[in-house]
Amino acid sequence: MEKIYSNVIIKKGGPYSLYCTSCHRWIPNTANYEMLKEGCFAHNHFCVNGENLTPNDGGINEREWEDENN
Repeated sequence: MEKIYSNVIIKKGGPYSLYCTSCHRWIPNTANYEMLKEGCFAHNHFCVNGENLTPNDGGINEREWEDENN
């Protein structure tokens, strides 16, 4: 079976500016000011096949966030 790793993208409309399309979590951007100025982003998130391997990444599952805000 092929492993699917984290695919974090910039996405609007959630609690954070980053979103992992692999495990459907909103991820906080940890980039510093200089990185943001250059258009970069950073995160502390890693998942394999949709399983979050960094439980302390500060992220929130998309379904949990939708349930809280609808």
